[in-house]
Order: sequence, then structure tokens, then C-alpha cells
Amino acid sequence: MTSADRDNLLVLGIDTSSAQGALGLLLGERLLGERSIPVERTFSEKLLPTIDELLQTSGVSPGDLGLVAVVRGPGSFTGLRIGLATAKGLAYTKGIPVVGIVSLEVLAWGVGVAGERVTAVLPARPGWVYTATYRRSGTCLECLCPPELKSLDRWMGALGPDERLVGEGALRHQALLKEVLPQVRIEPEGSHHRPRGESVARLGRCRFLDSGGLRAESLTPLYLQPSLAELRRQNR
Repeated sequence: MTSADRDNLLVLGIDTSSAQGALGLLLGERLLGERSIPVERTFSEKLLPTIDELLQTSGVSPGDLGLVAVVRGPGSFTGLRIGLATAKGLAYTKGIPVVGIVSLEVLAWGVGVAGERVTAVLPARPGWVYTATYRRSGTCLECLCPPELKSLDRWMGALGPDERLVGEGALRHQALLKEVLPQVRIEPEGSHHRPRGESVARLGRCRFLDSGGLRAESLTPLYLQPSLAELRRQNR
């Protein structure tokens, strides 16, 4: 890909893995706009109209898209299915590639400096968390510990004393974390703990330029645990 192609690559980022959805639109390195969808139950109704509004406001059309980056998990099963179906539909109809992004790396992208370790944490079922550790390397993230589903005790037992944490899981357990590991650094409450569409788009662009994209039908979700319905069937 030439430098001109990179500068003209239009990337749409989609994250529906949590209670608040996020969209981001990049043209080359330039952020054209972001949108949030505040309530998970409205994703099926509002996701496509919000994408259309973001494109229109940014002065581009769906036909200009060159890449769709979408969070594939872990997170809300329903939200992930809606986001993946939407991303696949756009990629298939436009004949463009798609890139899958991990929800935890979206959070890690927003904090830290080059070379610093950042551990992202999201709540899973009671007593369990989703977690992964990253380090910023150039314009991308290096994965040091891949996404895992861990019990709270096992996760806390593996943390270093000066770990830097981000995500709703860290906020939810911060009182216990501070008691057990006083030196642990938890990002202050605020936007760092919520997914940003810009981060999804930038990670997708980096991944695509580094290793290419996927055909829509090749994209799969990353659940890490069975759904509630599956757990009920297993317990019967």
C-alpha cells in the first residue's frame, strides 16, 4: 500500500461489547468523528442509523469505506452479535476487508506511554474477570498476556505491585485491590474506562497495515466463556 493509499484509507470502528456502544471514523491518521450509543438494548435499532449519521456528518459515503474494524469480544454476547453482524454486512456489501479487535486492547490503547505495561480488566460472571496485558510498541500495541477469563483471586494473585490497571473490572474491585496491593495504579474514573470508537478505528488501521484484513465470513467472536443459556443447559 502506498503512502497515498494509507492517507486515503477510510476506517470505521465499531464497539458494541459493553453497555455503551462506540463508533469512530478515521481518514488516514485524521479522526473525522466519534459517536456513542448509550444503551445496549438500543444497539439493534440505533447502530446502523448512527453509522449513517456519522458518515454523512463527516462528508463521506458508505462507498468510501476501505476497512471496518469491529470489537469481537470478550463482552456482552448480545452486543457482540449485533456489532459483528453489522460489520460483516457492511464489509460484504462494500467488498472491503474487516479486522477484529479485542475489547481489552481498546481500553489499554487509551492509557500509558511507549514501553509501559497496561492491564485491562472487564467484569465477567460474578467472581470472574476478563483480563489481558499490553505494551505500547510504536503506533500499535504488543500483547504480553493474551485475553483470559480468570477468577478474581487468581487474577489478583498474579498482579505485580506497581501494575497499571484500566477498565470497569478495576473500578469495581478497586477497594479490595488497594487493600491487597497498595501500589497498584488504577486509572482515575472517567472516559479511560469506557471504550472509544477512535481507539477501535486506530487499532484496526494499525492491524490492517501490519498484517492485512479478513473476508467478512472469516471473522469470529471471542467469547471466552459460555453464554448464560449454555451454562443453564450444562447445569441441568
